[in-house]
Amino acid sequence: AWMVVAIDPAGAVFLERRPERGIWGGLWCLPEFDSETAARSFATGQFLRPRLTPRALDPVHHAFTHFDLEIRPVLAECE
Repeated sequence: AWMVVAIDPAGAVFLERRPERGIWGGLWCLPEFDSETAARSFATGQFLRPRLTPRALDPVHHAFTHFDLEIRPVLAECE
């Protein structure tokens, strides 16, 4: 999964609430996408005056009891 890490100059991070039903229902999380292209498109279109072109960070690996998740964060520093 690709996740957008949008940070403003004060260090606040943008989160969105997941739908009540489904995996992690109702929890706040980073915006998640199926591709890097979709993540970058969201970041550049959603936030005011991105200071840098969104860039990919090193992947984060997380193991659950029944599956493994590889998160590919895309950093967007913006206002």
